[in-house]
Amino acid sequence: MYAAEVYRWLAGTERARELTFSVDELANAVKLHDLGKISISDGILKKPGKLTAAEFEKMKKHTVLGAQIITTMMERSEGMDRPTMSLARDIARSHHENWQGGGYPDGLEGEQIPLAARIMSLCDVYDALRSART
Repeated sequence: MYAAEVYRWLAGTERARELTFSVDELANAVKLHDLGKISISDGILKKPGKLTAAEFEKMKKHTVLGAQIITTMMERSEGMDRPTMSLARDIARSHHENWQGGGYPDGLEGEQIPLAARIMSLCDVYDALRSART
């Protein structure tokens, strides 16, 4: 929902030309942004409080794992919506990259980060700020 709103706002700006995907493709793709977390133990996912450095390193792998899962799905399914799934793969891998660098998994910065992943990153932070962690 947040990503679609950001898309609609961006579509009304001078940067609209950068939107190479539809709002529907984005709205569907963002649903898979944390798919890789199915490979992370519940002990880490549900841990109250701060993760240790080792736990955080394991958690960071959800980005690459999610992208790998989506790639495998695309390779094994013929009738799949490839544009949406390609977008989902970019989002899963890059939604924890930081505009100023220092993010993960690839240390991308600025416009090196796919636009859809930048949108998801913004929405993920917004959601985290307004939600209680359980």
